[in-house]
Amino acid sequence: MSSMFFLEVRLNKRWGFVVYRTDYSPEEDWIKFTKMLETWCRSTIENKGPEEVPLIESWKQNWYMTDKDNLENATPSQLRQHFHSWLAGLSAKERSVTMPEHYMFLVVDKDVLDIIHNISPEPDYGRSPIPYFMAIDKDGPDEDSGYPGAMKVPLEDLMYLYEEGLERDSM
Repeated sequence: MSSMFFLEVRLNKRWGFVVYRTDYSPEEDWIKFTKMLETWCRSTIENKGPEEVPLIESWKQNWYMTDKDNLENATPSQLRQHFHSWLAGLSAKERSVTMPEHYMFLVVDKDVLDIIHNISPEPDYGRSPIPYFMAIDKDGPDEDSGYPGAMKVPLEDLMYLYEEGLERDSM
């Protein structure tokens, strides 16, 4: 039986995360973060059906936004503005089906890179401190409901966030 994740992403044959880098201190830490992101995605995908794993892996596409001149120390509002421009630049076909990468993005800032500096990139569910990233809703905070428009997400919950996004069509 196919996993729900497989059934959702097979239509587009593409899935992934939009990741904004806002800190440009040690390049090694950024490289380590991208490796951790890839490794943790892969470790979660391996829990899917064996016939699904190669396809899911082949469909993965992360978009890394690393324009230092425009993104260094950018605020969530500035990142949302950039994200909306990126979305507008997608083809009509890419925008025709809403996927989690169309309504949320990840932010890797100095705090995120500082935490991963001295830890192994391999998945370890018992480690402390737990590496994390910020997930930001493209529409921002909603003062009326108290919704902050962003949340800190442990790296180990990365795929859970994506799968929840598939089910809810929102962050």
